[in-house]
Amino acid sequence: MECYIRKMESGDESVYLTFLDSLKSRPFRSHYQWLYKENPHGEALTWLVIHHRNGTIIGATSIFPRRVWFRDGITLGCCGGDTLVDPMFRRRGIATELHRVSRPGAAEAGIRFQYGLPNTANTGAHLKAASYFPGSFQEIRILLRIDPVINKVNLGGILPAGLLRLGSGMLWLHIKPKLSRSTDWDKNIKVVSEFDKRFDKLMESVTPAFNICGVRDSRYLNWRYFKSPRRVHTILGYEEQGILHGFAALEFYNDRCYLFDFFIRKEDELVERFISCLIRFVMSKGSHMLTWTANPAGPYVKNFLQCAFRIRKGTNLPLEVHVPNEDRDLEYLTKLENWYLDYADFDYESVTKTTTLSIMGR
Repeated sequence: MECYIRKMESGDESVYLTFLDSLKSRPFRSHYQWLYKENPHGEALTWLVIHHRNGTIIGATSIFPRRVWFRDGITLGCCGGDTLVDPMFRRRGIATELHRVSRPGAAEAGIRFQYGLPNTANTGAHLKAASYFPGSFQEIRILLRIDPVINKVNLGGILPAGLLRLGSGMLWLHIKPKLSRSTDWDKNIKVVSEFDKRFDKLMESVTPAFNICGVRDSRYLNWRYFKSPRRVHTILGYEEQGILHGFAALEFYNDRCYLFDFFIRKEDELVERFISCLIRFVMSKGSHMLTWTANPAGPYVKNFLQCAFRIRKGTNLPLEVHVPNEDRDLEYLTKLENWYLDYADFDYESVTKTTTLSIMGR
């Protein structure tokens, strides 16, 4: 074989970063320090493919530890990412071999299972490496302003302002009856600048209501949102009568808003009041659409549909789960309805810089 695979060591970092920079669309070094080294749930583990003849890196894959609530306790899982192979060496089974080698290494590090939303190019490699695909996540969204849609239909022409106002008014008449009747949305929504002990208490009280859910402790959340090199998210806490019930992370991009994280007590009326407040907040910022990518069989989706969101057909992102066949909870881990995951549970800094952008219709 012309190459071999080994685990990355500290002395490899400089060459590895050069390899990543050569295959990624933007500089990676600040992202590397944050994502690979500073994650409070554990440093990333990376495996390299080394060319025998010249000793250069021609491929790599990484896993990122993530503490996960599982059934009735916390275990260590991980999400995979940065599986890359030099274009000169693709279609030779290298990605598949990377997954086969890295997974026993993850188990040795105390990681029980791996999950991910792999891009299309990597799906085949995961299947060959004996991963399971329980089902797909889908995009759900709500249109909040009609004028961008009307202008597209009109092929970029300018329509009278009165017609645009009429269209937006009719759209609001459709949405408004489906929202919770809360006149205090601007009082109940609080912009968060730091996750404190209140969020730890929220996590401890809410997380046990899920089957499988990423742990959202304040250290992780502060790292995820406020120590990220890009800092692109607006964090909103939801309170009623001074009591914190949940939070959301929003990412505004051009005239759209993406829901990056959503976490609240699983009480239908409370959830729908929060969603209604989010809709009003996003409208106040001028966005014409609010989009969330979610497990259609998981929690909260019925609440979003109740609040005038719709599932966008054809936006399927397969959930990949790798767990050893001998695991006693194999069946539980490979049922789609047991999983609650958000973009915050993966290695993404933002929605708008991921491979799912094309699926989301950007």
